[in-house]
Amino acid sequence: MEAFTTKILSVIKQIKGGGNYVVSGSEPIIIPGLIINNALEISFPLAVMQIEALIKQAHKAPFGKGSKTIVDTNVRSVWEIDGDKILFLNPAWDVLIADILKKVKAGLGIEKTEVSASFYKLLIYETGDFFVAHKDSEKEKGMFGTLIIGLPSKHTGGALSVRFDGKEETFGFEDVVSQYQMPFVAFYADCEHEIQKINSGYRVCLTYNLMQKESKNRLQLMESKTYVQQMAALLQQQVQEAPLIILLKHQYTPENFSLESLKHNDRFKADVIMRAAEDAGYFVKLGLFTCYEMGELDGDFYYNNEGPKGGDSEMGEVHEAYTHIQHWAKDGLPALGEMSINEGEVIRDFELKKDDPIATEEEGYMGNYGMTVEYWYHYGAIVLWRKEQHLNLIAKQGIDIKIGWLHYYSGKAWSKEELFFIKSTFSEIRPSELSHWSARELNLDIVADLLVQLNDNEYLQSDEGFALQVKLFDKIYIAHWEKLVGHYGLPAFKKVFSVATENIKLFKHLLELFDHLTTRDNEAYNTFITAMLQELPEFLPMMHLGEKGNRHAELSIVSHTIKLSNYKNHDAHWVTQVVKSMVAGLNRGFVNNVLAEALLLNKDNKQLLLYAAILKVCKHQLRGSIANKPLPPASWSRAIPETFTNKAMLAVISSFVASPTEEFFDYRVNQQVRNEMESAINNSKIDLRTETIRKGSPHTLRLIKTQGSFLRLFKKWEEDVELLERLERIAVAD
Repeated sequence: MEAFTTKILSVIKQIKGGGNYVVSGSEPIIIPGLIINNALEISFPLAVMQIEALIKQAHKAPFGKGSKTIVDTNVRSVWEIDGDKILFLNPAWDVLIADILKKVKAGLGIEKTEVSASFYKLLIYETGDFFVAHKDSEKEKGMFGTLIIGLPSKHTGGALSVRFDGKEETFGFEDVVSQYQMPFVAFYADCEHEIQKINSGYRVCLTYNLMQKESKNRLQLMESKTYVQQMAALLQQQVQEAPLIILLKHQYTPENFSLESLKHNDRFKADVIMRAAEDAGYFVKLGLFTCYEMGELDGDFYYNNEGPKGGDSEMGEVHEAYTHIQHWAKDGLPALGEMSINEGEVIRDFELKKDDPIATEEEGYMGNYGMTVEYWYHYGAIVLWRKEQHLNLIAKQGIDIKIGWLHYYSGKAWSKEELFFIKSTFSEIRPSELSHWSARELNLDIVADLLVQLNDNEYLQSDEGFALQVKLFDKIYIAHWEKLVGHYGLPAFKKVFSVATENIKLFKHLLELFDHLTTRDNEAYNTFITAMLQELPEFLPMMHLGEKGNRHAELSIVSHTIKLSNYKNHDAHWVTQVVKSMVAGLNRGFVNNVLAEALLLNKDNKQLLLYAAILKVCKHQLRGSIANKPLPPASWSRAIPETFTNKAMLAVISSFVASPTEEFFDYRVNQQVRNEMESAINNSKIDLRTETIRKGSPHTLRLIKTQGSFLRLFKKWEEDVELLERLERIAVAD
C-alpha cells in the first residue's frame, strides 16, 4: 500500500492547473448607455424595432480560414458591429464588467492573474443564424480567452456549446434573458465552441477578448489525458476491498458541497482522478473528510450570555477526537453512509490540521472539563471503490443509502448480482427503520418503479413480494401505484388491498387510489373497484370512525367514499349499510369536522344517494344540538371539574366555588403556595381566573369567578347554528 500511495501522489503532484475550462453566470440588467456610430442609442430590453435598426448598422461577420478572412454563411451566419463603432457611456457598466471578471477568474481558477476584458464586437443572430464548431484565434496580444455577455432580447435556440479535453457544456441564454437578467459565459481560446441555430427571435450579445497582463507564462488549459491514463493504470493494478480515499488540499463547508465548488487546483485534480477511476472500473464520489477535536479552551477570554469570548484563545488538552466522512457532494453518484476512517488510511501529501479549522464552536463548562472548544476540519476527499466490491459495500449501509442506490439502478440493465441486491434490499426494509424517515425523504416510489421494471408477477405474488407491498402500501404515492396497477392489473393486488382495509391509514390510501383510478375510464378498473365497494359496509366498522379522532384520515375516507359511491348509486340498500357503518361512532366532533366538512368539500356530488343520506344525518344531529340554547349561570355557584386533581388546593377553594353569592376570594400566602394554586387553576377548566395583589407581605392571590364554561358551550352552539345554516342551503333531491 505504501508503494502504491507513493506512485499515486507522484502523479497527483504533476497535475497542474485549476478551475474549469468554461464558467457561466448572470447579472441583473444594467443600462450600459450603449451608443452606435455616435448616433443610435440602445435601451433594454431590446425591442424588435431596435434590433432591426442595429442590423442596418451591421455587416455579415467573416471567419478565419487559414491565413484568410472570408464570409461564408454556410459556416457562420451572424451580423456584427465592430467595437470601435460602439461607446459605453454609463460608468456602472465598467463596474459590472469588473464584477463579472472576478467571477470569471474564480471559475477559471486564475484569481492571482491580472486579467482585463477588451471589448471586441456586438453580434446579432437572427432566426436561422448559427456558427459551426471552431476555436477563437488570438485577436490581440495577451488574449487567452473569450467573454460573451447576452443582452436582453427574446429568442429561442442559439445555445452555446463549449468543448475541451473530451468534455462539453452547453449554455442557453433564452431563459435567463426572459427573466430580465444578463447571462455571461467565459472560456479559454483553446476550447472548441459553436452556436446552434436560432429558432426564433434575435440573440444579441457582446463579445470581449480576455486579456492576460504581461507575463512570461501564457495562460492556457492543461490537457488531462496523460494524467488520467497514468492514474487509471495505477488503480487497475491495486487490489483492495476497502474504498480508497484521496484528500484534496482545501477545506469546504458541508452546505452545497459539490464538484463545482472545488477551489483552485482541487477542481482539476478531482476531475483527473474521477475520470481515471471510472476508466479503471471504480465507482467514485466526492465527500468531506472531517477531523473533529474537542478540548479545553486555553487563552485570554471572558464569559457572557453568548458563551466564552476573547482574542487569542486556542485548544489546549484534547479530550475527544475522531475522523470520518459524513458529508457527501450533492452531485454525482448517490452517497455512501457515514464512514469512520483513520488518518493513516487516507492518501495525502500534506499535514492534516496544520491550517485553521473551517468551523469552531466554544462552549461553557462541560462536566468535569473547564470551558471547551470544538474544531472541525472538512477536507475535500475523493472516495473510490472497485465496482466488483460495490454491492457488498452498499449492503452494509442503512436504508436511506440503499434506497438512494436503488434510484441509481432504475432504468439500467441488471446483472444477476444487481438483481439479488435489489430484491435483498426490498426484503430488508423494516417498518421500524422507515419510522425514522418520511416517505418524501426516502422517496420510496422507486420501489414501485423497480417492480414494474422487474416484470415478475411470480415475485409480486410471493410471500416476499406481498410483505413488501404491505410495508410500503401507504409510503408509495398514488401516481406510482397507478404504474404498478397499469402493469400488473388490479387483481394482482387484491390480497394487499384486503389487508389495507384493516388499518385506517392504509384504507385511506386505498380509497385515494381507487378514486384516482376511476378518472382513467378503464372498464377493468371500474369492474374491480365496484366489486371492492360491495364489501365497503364490512370494512368501515374496522376503521372506528369518530372514535380515535384521526380527523385527516377520517375526512379523506368519507370524502372518497362519497365520490366512489357513484358506482353504487343505484343500490339503496348498500347506501343504507354504508351510512350505518360510518356513523357508528357518532359524536359532535365527527359530525362537524368530518361528515359535514366532507359534504361541504364535495358539493359537486350532491346528486348521489350517499351524499343525501349523510346530509340527512348531519342535519338531524345539528338540529338536536342547537335545540337547547345555553344560558348564563343563574348565580355565582360554579362546578368543580374532574380535571382539578390537586386535593390540597381543592380543600381551600371548594366552599368558595360552591357559594352562590361570592364572586372572588383572596388567598394571602407565600409565593410557592400561590404558584401551586395558580398552576392547579390553569391546568383545569374550572371557571376561575387569578390576579396578584402586590400589597403587603406576603402578596395576595385573588381568585375571580368567570363564565368560561358557559362561554365555551355558547361558542359551540353558535358554531353548530352556523354549520346547520350552511348545510340547509344545500339542496338535494328527495
